[in-house]
Amino acid sequence: MTQGANTVNAIPLFVGAGQVNAIMPSNAPLGKVSVSVTFNSVKGPPSPATVVNASFGIFTINAAGFGPGAIDNFVSGSQQQPLNLPVGWRPSPTST
Repeated sequence: MTQGANTVNAIPLFVGAGQVNAIMPSNAPLGKVSVSVTFNSVKGPPSPATVVNASFGIFTINAAGFGPGAIDNFVSGSQQQPLNLPVGWRPSPTST
């Protein structure tokens, strides 16, 4: 991730052919930045992004943005503790 002369590396959690999940480092500059991925020493084209001080985000179990939430407790890149819902859990009819 680059902003002007400042470049910082994100911490990759998952890397696949069509997806990269990474943690934004705490020393990332705020504001508009360029994000690019390097693979086998070849840097890909930059994509624009905006880094903000804080922004709540949540994942869903079905990865489609609706349904029960999926919460992970990040400990380190090699040790992640998913806090999954119990099997058979169903929302009540009044859940929103």
